Amino acid sequence: MIIYHFCTSVNEANSYLLIEPESRETLLIDVPEWTKSMENVLFEQNARLVGVFITHEHYDHTSGMNTLLKSYPNLNRYPHQNFFNEPNNTRYNTIYAGKQKGHILSLPGHTSESVGLHIGNVMFTG
Repeated sequence: MIIYHFCTSVNEANSYLLIEPESRETLLIDVPEWTKSMENVLFEQNARLVGVFITHEHYDHTSGMNTLLKSYPNLNRYPHQNFFNEPNNTRYNTIYAGKQKGHILSLPGHTSESVGLHIGNVMFTG
């Protein structure tokens, strides 16, 4: 997995692009803002954004969604609302980017619906 980190201008919140090297399928982790530099990484890496994962609903993790969805209206969005009803159902707690498989974990604390993504040997917690 190729990981690009962005420290954004929204509260210096973090955002990540995860690129699966073989398929070039890419996940975006949190979207405080959608920037030209993020778009440039996709272009330079010949990567295809397939999904966005939101760790929790605070504005400094979600405020770029409207801009992002104007360019990518058909993105898969994670976690699926059913995850919170059936957190142990693999249909709702598994994410794929190419051959890379990730698992969504419920991590209440910061917010009651905080989640993390364990993918490869990395954990994203927001």
